[in-house]
Amino acid sequence: MLERREVLLADVMPTDPADLWEPGGLARVAERTAAAWAEQHGARPHAPWSTWQSAVALQTRMPATHLCHLFLDPANATLPPRFYLRVWPCPPEHRHLRTAWDVMGDYDAETVADAFFAGLPWAYADLPAGDPVRTGAPEVVHHLRKVLAGRDSPARVLHSGVTRGNRGSRRLDWLTDGTCDRVIARITADDLPPGRYESDPRACAPALVTDVAATLDLPEDSATVYLQLLLLPVPSDRNVRRWNAWTPARHKAAAAELVARGLVVEDRRARAGRTLFLPGPWAHAKKPLPPMEPWKAPLIGAQLSADDSEVKASELLPGTLPELFTEAWRLVRKGEGPTA
Repeated sequence: MLERREVLLADVMPTDPADLWEPGGLARVAERTAAAWAEQHGARPHAPWSTWQSAVALQTRMPATHLCHLFLDPANATLPPRFYLRVWPCPPEHRHLRTAWDVMGDYDAETVADAFFAGLPWAYADLPAGDPVRTGAPEVVHHLRKVLAGRDSPARVLHSGVTRGNRGSRRLDWLTDGTCDRVIARITADDLPPGRYESDPRACAPALVTDVAATLDLPEDSATVYLQLLLLPVPSDRNVRRWNAWTPARHKAAAAELVARGLVVEDRRARAGRTLFLPGPWAHAKKPLPPMEPWKAPLIGAQLSADDSEVKASELLPGTLPELFTEAWRLVRKGEGPTA
């Protein structure tokens, strides 16, 4: 280890040590050190700042930086902190393990599995087209399947982490029944212009927005918000404006039309981040799960308590957003929409 540090520092210190105390002296050393490290070890891809902040909000056990790297460079996903430290001495057959996929224990396997199954729907629905983390989603799916297909110890442990608990069978079904493939196909299709979001129905299902607007005699903006409220788990005011690239004034105008028509109700509810709600009951939730209207829970695969008063789990979308937006609108047209 000492030799590696000597190699790293050999050419980064100034010829005259006095330069360290000159303005910017330490910053210049830091820049040269970073360049030397990248030359020796290679530079890792990094997520945009806004993407990293969004990853933090997922509150997975895997730190946001490692979660993003899992999608940015799946084959070389960085080792999260505290992995393997619970097993000492390390068995000889595992001493070569260096990535997040090479799990040795149940806790590590569940950490990777939780990060994957929380991260993939997030990357698909809540990151814009062109985001490098979203673009990496197909490859991370390929790599997970490749690891699970192995016959070594990490493959068996990771498989156990994926299938463990009540949601394990749902996760495995989602990964293998074609749903995951359809989500990935939406990402690779490049149907969205750069910077647009799948959570904006105008971008992913424009004909559906036109149908809703014509049927309900609504402006296109109001039809867009209505579809988002019908389906999306967290249609907070901030998210809607981000997805739709709207100003607060434009959002307010679209919302006012829905309120005037009685399609939504105005209210303030804990942890909702919005003032517009579908008519009917409300299900509370403990962090990090989102509270929501129980009507939409079956559409998005959320699990509720026996009396529908609390969200118990919300992880995997049972389809692509164009499919689910279409199903939500089909129910409304059949007269099975949300009612007070």
